[in-house]
Amino acid sequence: MEALFSRLSNDFVLICVYLVLALSLNLINGYAGLFSLGHAGFWAVGAYCGSAFIIYSHQAGPGIPGALLFCGGITAAMGGAALVGLIVGLPSLRLQGDYLAIASLGFSLIVVNILNNLAVVGGASSFPFGGLVWPDGALYDLKARVAHNLTHIVLGVLAVGTCTLVIRNIRHSSHGRAILSLREDEVASAMCGVNVVKYKLLVFVLGAAFAGLAGVLYATYTTRIAPEAFNFMESVKILLMVVLGGLGSLSGTFIAVIVLYEVPELLRMSHVTIAGSPVADWWVMLYALVLVMLMILRPQGLLGSKELFECAGIRRLFGMAGRGGREA
Repeated sequence: MEALFSRLSNDFVLICVYLVLALSLNLINGYAGLFSLGHAGFWAVGAYCGSAFIIYSHQAGPGIPGALLFCGGITAAMGGAALVGLIVGLPSLRLQGDYLAIASLGFSLIVVNILNNLAVVGGASSFPFGGLVWPDGALYDLKARVAHNLTHIVLGVLAVGTCTLVIRNIRHSSHGRAILSLREDEVASAMCGVNVVKYKLLVFVLGAAFAGLAGVLYATYTTRIAPEAFNFMESVKILLMVVLGGLGSLSGTFIAVIVLYEVPELLRMSHVTIAGSPVADWWVMLYALVLVMLMILRPQGLLGSKELFECAGIRRLFGMAGRGGREA
């Protein structure tokens, strides 16, 4: 029973991490119409900044409560990722299309390379290392694994809920309309008085900050992080989740993240083989194939820019259910 709970809670927490990443990238790629390929870089910055703050603060003051350290870790992760987003965004966001994608991808690769050579966070080995340890408590104590998982389930739900609420409120504000105008026609937006650079920078910094939040949640849950966990394929995976769900659709992102996380896990458990190799080993190629087919058959994604409740079929379904309930 405990093994089943551990398995389900692990999937749930990691789905929450990817949801925060995909939702924040959707703000950049979907709502603002920018093409960023470096989201895993902000994820890495958040994971390492948050972890370093918690662990080194605990080493300096062992009596500091774990909950206070965790709140400080969240602040350090989101602040560090937002600051890096600002530094990267200032020169990069004057670029468009493929040029911005290449610049953001280069940033992500630079981050991984720096972390591989930064001794203070373990370099190529995992962090924490040596005598560095996580604080005692439910958030970090591996002996209390059930409490650890339950805590992170709650934290994951809060993180996803906060990210969704913030993006939804921005979407329906005057700032959101300005951001959406950039996606439709940047030149026309500038002619109408929209500060293009300001709003591009806003979504880039906010998206980076939420990626930092996903980073500290991931780091404190797994308790070990290494630079290889934030490689190029992770950026592709997050991008595919956004594109599959629909650029500008929050509910579509939820569906895509759950599908693209669970399908590889189910295939791994099924022990199905292709040409004598487990099908899970072919999943990287399948990601690329899914992305190509999606661009050919449905470039707008599953829901396009609509939400699930805005689809005609869903409205008819719930309308029929409502009429049936009233007739009963």
